[in-house]
Amino acid sequence: MKIIFANYTHNDALCHLMRTSIMPGSMQIAYLRDPDYFAALDIQGSYHQTIIGLENQILAGAGSRSIREYFINGEKTSVGYLSGLRIDPSFQNMGFLARGYKKLFELHQDRRTQAYYTTIISDNLNAKKILSSGRAGLPVYENFGKILTYLILCNKYAKAPDHTYVIRRANSRDIDTVTQFLNDEGKSKNLFPFYHKDMFLTSLFLNFKIDQFYLIFDQGELAGVTGIWDQSSFKQYKIINYSFSLKVAKPILNAFLSFTGYRKLPGILENLHVLYLLSPCIKGNNPVLLEALIRQILFDYRNAHYTGLLAGFHENDTIKNAVHIFQKIKYESNLYFVYKDDGKNFVKSLDLSRPFHVEVAIL
Repeated sequence: MKIIFANYTHNDALCHLMRTSIMPGSMQIAYLRDPDYFAALDIQGSYHQTIIGLENQILAGAGSRSIREYFINGEKTSVGYLSGLRIDPSFQNMGFLARGYKKLFELHQDRRTQAYYTTIISDNLNAKKILSSGRAGLPVYENFGKILTYLILCNKYAKAPDHTYVIRRANSRDIDTVTQFLNDEGKSKNLFPFYHKDMFLTSLFLNFKIDQFYLIFDQGELAGVTGIWDQSSFKQYKIINYSFSLKVAKPILNAFLSFTGYRKLPGILENLHVLYLLSPCIKGNNPVLLEALIRQILFDYRNAHYTGLLAGFHENDTIKNAVHIFQKIKYESNLYFVYKDDGKNFVKSLDLSRPFHVEVAIL
């Protein structure tokens, strides 16, 4: 098997691999990257590489690393993100995993980062067992707790928040204020992305505009920022199947959802239409303020076609309490830091009194 860098000549094969790789769970989902596999990588970091395995010119597996600046212990730091690890079942015993990681850590010698983070869906027991085993030269996968991803359901009867706070969309004049606020408040959490106003002109924010940020003011002072991001032009979730119990309950559940104003669950082989909640950042990490922002977003999009708003939080981040009042579907995964010997000190130095931020829009 040849291990090489992917380029655009491999785009169709990579998109096919994503379509045919099914994530387990009560909702079995394929994470599509149509029509351009590399567009979804652009939003993960300004520097990224994809490694693929070819066996007789057939794509056997793929995995990517992206480098981006995040806040770690309050300081701007380059951190790697590992994503898109997929292996065609026909080639699972042909050594792609071990050889792919060997290639990855050859690339790691460029010292662009000391360590990487990644996520593994909690129901994907096989991946967790293999990747955390340390066998065959695999790096250390150190578990840093659960990521709670919520699909907050849109409702056509959604009501606007009360008038305790002033909420409005950002405009071009707000860009300096927004980026300064995100950095000043966001640095209190590990893995909060660093922002600069010029980033919005790059593919890091593909199809995102400054007016997609919502601002909340408390007594005239900016107290919170979050964005909404429709990524459906380059990233999709397709429902492949439902568990037996959910399949049996789905007709009754859909009838209830429709009657109460929610969108029905998609049919098999239909896409799940979502908006991503981008960089929720609240002064004092006050969940009441984020709840008000989410209420406003759900009100504004009450008649749109979206099933819901996708938001993610680390289990130790109290801001997650903002979503408790909403109807939602929860999806659990685990956060890992991945490293070899040269990254051990970096990972061990993480200040765990700071909660981890989960940027679900780029996972």
